[in-house]
Amino acid sequence: MKPLRNAIKDYIALRRSLGFKLHHMATGLGEFAAFLEQKEAPYITTALALEWAMQPIDHQPSDWAQRLSFVRVFARHWSATDPRTEIPPAGLLPFRAQRARPYLYTEQEIQRLLAATKRLLPLIIRALGRERTPYQRGHQVGAARCGFEPGTAHHPPNQV
Repeated sequence: MKPLRNAIKDYIALRRSLGFKLHHMATGLGEFAAFLEQKEAPYITTALALEWAMQPIDHQPSDWAQRLSFVRVFARHWSATDPRTEIPPAGLLPFRAQRARPYLYTEQEIQRLLAATKRLLPLIIRALGRERTPYQRGHQVGAARCGFEPGTAHHPPNQV
């Protein structure tokens, strides 16, 4: 039977040939193969997969869940070749991302923000030394590159 490291390489190559990128999964499964070799494990067990997934103690539970999912997906594939392979069950390391609750501005708050912006914009432009808008400045730079004197790009000198 093929060693797990080679089986993982073949699996990643197969999935990539189908259009998957698998950057993180390829790295993770390579690390898992090294872990199994260090433990001298001939096949994948749920206990070993769980131990490997939780190895970086200082990582977030979401990282652990992702690492375990890498092994789960590969184990599902590899179990057809090696029936001793244990597929870690879904939900073994449950993680549900906590999304930030959005803040909805009231109409009054929006009006105050817009008013403050109108008051501050001239001060910010002056503080940054920008008398002109970026569009106007870009137009000046383009004219200068073409050889025009400042202020003559729109009104070329009279030609004799």
